Amino acid sequence: MILRRTTEHVKTQNWFAVGIDLLIVVIGVFIGIQVSNWNDSRKDESDARLFLMRLHEDIEQANVLSARLIERRLRYPDELRMMSDILFERSAETELDAEGCRIIGSTHYYNINIGNLPAIVELISSGRMTIIKDPNLRTALVGLQQTEAGLASYINTQIASAVDIPSKYPDLFTLTPSFDPDGGEARVRSQCDTHALRANQGFMNDFSQNVDRFDAFVRDGLAPWKSQFDAVHALVDDALDIQHANEADQ
Repeated sequence: MILRRTTEHVKTQNWFAVGIDLLIVVIGVFIGIQVSNWNDSRKDESDARLFLMRLHEDIEQANVLSARLIERRLRYPDELRMMSDILFERSAETELDAEGCRIIGSTHYYNINIGNLPAIVELISSGRMTIIKDPNLRTALVGLQQTEAGLASYINTQIASAVDIPSKYPDLFTLTPSFDPDGGEARVRSQCDTHALRANQGFMNDFSQNVDRFDAFVRDGLAPWKSQFDAVHALVDDALDIQHANEADQ
């Protein structure tokens, strides 16, 4: 219709009418593009909210599976420093108790369930990171993937080099299984002789290296990942206006 009318106006050399026809076409195209952009924007906003809801579910599930064990691993370097001070006679304490023996015998434990968050993997692999409008959240999501990769690398490296001390020195450690009713889990009860440990230079060397490895694992692997994980959790909570029960009670 517009094309036929414009052709007639050209034939009659009615240039003013031709200009009006072209203006109508341009305005129509512009409006069409704007409506398409608006629809795309609304879809992105909807998809972004669905993604954040899925991500929050993934985060909550990850916390359920791993929070207790991660907190235990984060405390471990301080516990190891205390045991080191006793063994190397830098402390007022001179003898290791059963808990101290267990801590020393657990320096090769790096098992934690960090599990990736499926929602982030799907978002990044689909190339739709731009639907997240908050630049802080986008940066935090990328940072979480990077720190997770670094943590996985640390775990693989340290597990390969860590010494299973009770197995290597069975004459120095006596292990028995026990059940912790408070924690609802099986634990290892350990006994050792502090003086015998000090007298065995091979053990002292292996223990020292295990302490150094575990400290590096927490400092450069687990702690940065946990900090980034918590930052993402807080940003997602803010975006969804979620307050957790323990936060609301404070």
